[in-house]
Amino acid sequence: MGNQPSTLVRLGVLTRTFGLEGRLRCKLDHEVIPQIAAPCSAWLGYSETFARPVQLAACQAHSGDLLCTFEGVSTKEAAEGMVDQALFLKPASLSYTDPFTDPGIVGYQLYSPEGQPIGEIIGLQQTAAHAVWTVQSGDQEWLFPAVPQFVLNLNPEGRTATVLTIPGMMEPEEDE
Repeated sequence: MGNQPSTLVRLGVLTRTFGLEGRLRCKLDHEVIPQIAAPCSAWLGYSETFARPVQLAACQAHSGDLLCTFEGVSTKEAAEGMVDQALFLKPASLSYTDPFTDPGIVGYQLYSPEGQPIGEIIGLQQTAAHAVWTVQSGDQEWLFPAVPQFVLNLNPEGRTATVLTIPGMMEPEEDE
């Protein structure tokens, strides 16, 4: 792994070249497009273990994907050698305008205002209105609206969130 940090975030996969100047389209692993502090260090590879360092010069959102420009890659031919590899970044290079949509929220434990455990966030979806968390509690899964009215507090250090539930929110759907 060389000079690679021990923990990277997989952003997505470089799926194809874009234009003739060496840009690549990155299909994101998550629906939410992060803000990236480019230029920044990045890694490319088929897995984090075998990723090699590169310099991400610039990126921009485009049709739900990212268009990435890498230092030293200025032709379509040079970019073609990077297709099908995953793009990894340091967590410090990524930010999300809404903390409820940060994919790092997966794994947070949810608690009631009284401190009672509610469940664990196991998934994240972005709807037209707001983020929705998939929460697992025992063998039950349910959807939780990730909005300030229900999310009272996020604790990134403890990877916990205090949430407010209403009657019926955690009830399983009945088959009709």
